[in-house]
Amino acid sequence: MKFSKSNIKCIISTNMLISFLMTMTKSRISIKILIMVITSSFLFSSLFSYFQAKQSLRDEILSSSLPLLSENIYSELRHELSVPINVSSSMARDSFLMNWVLDGENEIEDIKLYLGNLKSRYGFFSTFFVSSSSRNYYYYDGILKQISPYDSHDIWYYDFINSQKELDLDVDTDQASNGVLTVFINYRLEDFSGNFLGVVGVGVRLDQLSDLLKQKKTQYDRDIYLVDEEGIIQVHSDLSLIEKINIFKEEGISSVAEQLMETEEFPIDLIYKKKNDHFLVSSKSIPEIGWHVIVEQNEERGSFFAKRSLFINLLLTAAITVLLIIASYKILKSFEQQMELLASTDSLTNAANRRELEKQFKLLEYRSKRFNSDLSLILIDLDDFKSINDNYGHIAGDTVLKEVTFTLQKSIRPIDLLARWGGDEFVILIEAPRDEAALKADRMVHSFDKPSNVVHNGKEVPVSISAGVAVFKEGDSLKSLIEKADKALLHSKAKGKNCVTLSD
Repeated sequence: MKFSKSNIKCIISTNMLISFLMTMTKSRISIKILIMVITSSFLFSSLFSYFQAKQSLRDEILSSSLPLLSENIYSELRHELSVPINVSSSMARDSFLMNWVLDGENEIEDIKLYLGNLKSRYGFFSTFFVSSSSRNYYYYDGILKQISPYDSHDIWYYDFINSQKELDLDVDTDQASNGVLTVFINYRLEDFSGNFLGVVGVGVRLDQLSDLLKQKKTQYDRDIYLVDEEGIIQVHSDLSLIEKINIFKEEGISSVAEQLMETEEFPIDLIYKKKNDHFLVSSKSIPEIGWHVIVEQNEERGSFFAKRSLFINLLLTAAITVLLIIASYKILKSFEQQMELLASTDSLTNAANRRELEKQFKLLEYRSKRFNSDLSLILIDLDDFKSINDNYGHIAGDTVLKEVTFTLQKSIRPIDLLARWGGDEFVILIEAPRDEAALKADRMVHSFDKPSNVVHNGKEVPVSISAGVAVFKEGDSLKSLIEKADKALLHSKAKGKNCVTLSD
């Protein structure tokens, strides 16, 4: 049997008292009183330790365990949803899709191929486009249906339009896959003038996210679920509760629901009572999608262990150690990722470096051959950069390189790659035919026509660029593709700079 410090002190003082009293008297009455004192001391010490341990346990769960777990779940969910959200965003900005809609949605095979390639490339459960003009619901196998305000399955579409949101997540059955519960990431598609064309997006099986929460529930012995901005459960390890429970209407948790739904940078930690039990609950906002991660625990689960205060202290120490190991592992992992990022980016401009360019080219080369897709390369060179360094200094030259990188990065899609080739040269890999790549390059060149936003010592530094465009062909390597683009770039320089030339 193990004793706390307070129990040990009590034993020491009691032993001294026993010795003293037995020396003074052999009275049975004194012995009984002594036994009562010892018993009372142990009872008081045990009760004090129990309530102290129980309060410490509550404080630890509210201030450390639940918030850390909320952050952990939040990070993993963001990782799970980042790819489908980013791809949906790219679809909403895809000029091919806009032009296909504006041209009258005539070639159904084109949209089938487009959606099918995205589905297979990223392993999504579903990819879709709903046209506002024809009301056709296109998916990877063609036209699924025509949407209607009278079809309960289509209410999401009209709700999304009326919400005026750019992005929304919706949990629903996928009619294209025998009613499998799916998380749909919906994005508004608008033309270049901001006119609404329809809704695009991808679908992820709900059970993928539910399995993640189920694993965490088993691992941490906590109830974990996601609620939308209205407090309705959207993801839960128990699929039968999805879209059936609203925390604003549920007994107990409704008393703290409004506070839980506040959008805060850090987790919110509260206590609520349901029947005779107290629940400790933590909430973390996911601002990208407007949902919240809820993590809760019945406080009574820890009461049994709190009765064994020393054992609980050891257990909590071990738990904290595990949490520190997990935190250390995450910090180390984050440091490794930062080191990988440094190894793949240019230290001055934060554009990709040559190593990353070569790596991404191999992937795009394989994809071009595998899916017979277009791949083009744009080689960009700053005009008269040496004179900028000579007239304004190298610090001004570095500033120009950073600003040019920033401007070029804004001009390309998230799936395109911008790399610094060396000195004042940049390379852009773009999955597009030559003419489209040339058009994008021309826009980049003309983006520097306006007055320069680079200022050094109170003076504007004039900046212009020239570009050469080459298209990938069978047998091309990165070196040969850049050589073709470089020849085209030299023609741009010869023509007076500040222009684009296409390779033969």
